Amino acid sequence: MTTGRYPVSIQRQQARARFEASGQPDALLAALRAAGLSLPSRPNSAAQSDGTARWTYWLGPRRFVVTSSIDEEAQLGRVLSDAFAAFAAADVCCTTDTVLSFDLLGGGACALLSQGTALDISNTAFSAGSVTMTDLWGIAAMIERPLDLPECRRVTVDRSLGGFVEGWLWAANGLSSAHMPGVMRTALDAQNLAKPRSEP
Repeated sequence: MTTGRYPVSIQRQQARARFEASGQPDALLAALRAAGLSLPSRPNSAAQSDGTARWTYWLGPRRFVVTSSIDEEAQLGRVLSDAFAAFAAADVCCTTDTVLSFDLLGGGACALLSQGTALDISNTAFSAGSVTMTDLWGIAAMIERPLDLPECRRVTVDRSLGGFVEGWLWAANGLSSAHMPGVMRTALDAQNLAKPRSEP
């Protein structure tokens, strides 16, 4: 646990195989079922396929995300490609290398993220298994409360913006970045910089 403003640890998640699926809703659902995936029962939630590491996220009527362990990326890619080939109105593509995820673990996760989003992700409003897209410090981010880690808030963003978000996460907790020192200045750093320098 980091010793910052909030009781929370900020950890980069290990890469997972990730696929974006989109298209006409009926065709999209049919293609995902043809791939043997369990589907979430409601929008903005996730479901795990029995006996696998595969998770399916329902982010909108025309958008699903499928993830799994990184070592089965090629296999899952073939399964999805074969299933979607039968549905002209739906498509799927691999986006593993385009995103970066952070796990916020601890009782201070929600308070920390509230510095960057107005979305209520408290335990009461954001049940375990919930996932949604939101604006986080001005950029699009997926925030998840994993079923298998209900005290965690997982943040997934475009990899090109990962350093920006990582810096903000640490700065919002009053700390310097553990991975990229100097990317963001903490409030204390900013105060010190604003002080006039004494003459030699």
